[in-house]
Amino acid sequence: NIIKSNFFKSIDECTEEEKELLKKGLFIENDEFKKIDPIDKLTNLLNYLRETHLYCIWCISKFENKEELEKYCPGIFEESHD
Repeated sequence: NIIKSNFFKSIDECTEEEKELLKKGLFIENDEFKKIDPIDKLTNLLNYLRETHLYCIWCISKFENKEELEKYCPGIFEESHD
């Protein structure tokens, strides 16, 4: 589940789409984001890159499709790439 973050806007400055995501728990405000454990932030970012852009920072590769990503990338974490 990928969470989008709002670093620079107040809730009043959010678009309607962002407000809808906030209601669903998929969008968080800056103060809430600061409270999230850094490991969880990194995991969320790695998941976002993999799921949205088919990119692995440890493989240094963008894959053509999800099947290729799953076949050639050993996992989301650096330890998987040893």
